[in-house]
Amino acid sequence: MGYLRLIIFGLIAAVSLTTAAENVQPVPPPTEGAQDTAVQALAPGSPGWVAREYLIAVRERGFAAEAEFLHPDEMARFKSMLIPIFAAESASGGRALMNATFGRDARMAEARLADPADFLRRFSRVMSVRMPDQPTDYDRLWVLGTVKEGEQVHVLVRLSSTSVTVGERLEVVSLLPFEGGWKLRLSPKLEAAVLAMDRRSGERRPAPRLVPRPEPPAPSPQPSEAG
Repeated sequence: MGYLRLIIFGLIAAVSLTTAAENVQPVPPPTEGAQDTAVQALAPGSPGWVAREYLIAVRERGFAAEAEFLHPDEMARFKSMLIPIFAAESASGGRALMNATFGRDARMAEARLADPADFLRRFSRVMSVRMPDQPTDYDRLWVLGTVKEGEQVHVLVRLSSTSVTVGERLEVVSLLPFEGGWKLRLSPKLEAAVLAMDRRSGERRPAPRLVPRPEPPAPSPQPSEAG
C-alpha cells in the first residue's frame, strides 16, 4: 500500500507536466451538482484514453471486462498465480473453485490448458465476489494526468458521484506498451485478492526442530560389600 501511495502522490505532483504530453485539453470538470455533459478530450489510444475506456467498461460489465484490457503477459501471470491454488484444492479433495469456474465435470487438465484470457473470463464471477469495491459506483470520471516509469505508464483518475455515500476517490491505472498501444497491468488490489485465496501460505509452518537428547551417563560402579 505504501508503494501505491507514492505512485498517487507522484502522479498528483506531475499532473501539470504530463497533461500536455497526454494531449488532454484543459476542459474544467463539471461543477458540483451539474450533469456530466462535458466529455474530456483525450487522444485516442493514449494511456489516459485507455484508462478511461477500461474504467467505463468495468462500470458497465464488471470484472469480466478485465480480459479485454489486460496485457497478455499479465493474464498469463494471473493464471500462473491461481493454478497452484486449484491444484492444492484438488489435492485436498475440494472442488469449490473448479465448480465455480470450469464446471462440475471439469478436471485439473482443463484449467491448466485453458487460454489465459478464457481463464480470466471464467474467473470473473469469483473475483466479482472477492472484489466488491471495484470502481463501478461512480458517474463522473476525470483523467488528472500520467507518470511514466520505465516502459510502463501510471494514469491517475478521479472518480466521483453525486451520492453522499460514495463521494470521490482516486484510482491509479498502470499500463504497459503492447503492439503500438497500451494494455493494463494487474492492479495491486487484484493481486492481493488472489493471494488472499491462497490459504496454503498460512498453513506453511516450519517443522519443529528435533534436538537429540543426550544419553544418560553410565552408572558408576558401587564398592562391593566386605564378606
